[in-house]
Amino acid sequence: MIQWILGFLGVIVGYWLGRIAQEELSSGEKYITILKEVLFYGTLLVALFFLKNIYFSVAIFAFIIIYYLINLKYKEYVSYVLFIILYFLVIDNSVIPSLIFLYGLSVGSLLYEKRS
Repeated sequence: MIQWILGFLGVIVGYWLGRIAQEELSSGEKYITILKEVLFYGTLLVALFFLKNIYFSVAIFAFIIIYYLINLKYKEYVSYVLFIILYFLVIDNSVIPSLIFLYGLSVGSLLYEKRS
């Protein structure tokens, strides 16, 4: 349970980091966006590796396709819903929370950049 909470604290920490390092956000926004996408798909690939049920894997692939095709305003929040589902479906829960935390760092920094 504590891993789940720490994993999702990444958004708060990322927002705080964005607040501290405002000058670096404007110049590094492109790289943070790339990092966010790499961590999103990396987390999904790691989760698919640990999933044992084929039906869950097919559902995750369908969600990835929908996620990619739909241009949502709150795409980051939709991805967190997926990460919550994955956290409870994956048998080995030691890697997923750390990847979610790193994803949250980049999302939180970008959220601060959008608000300011």
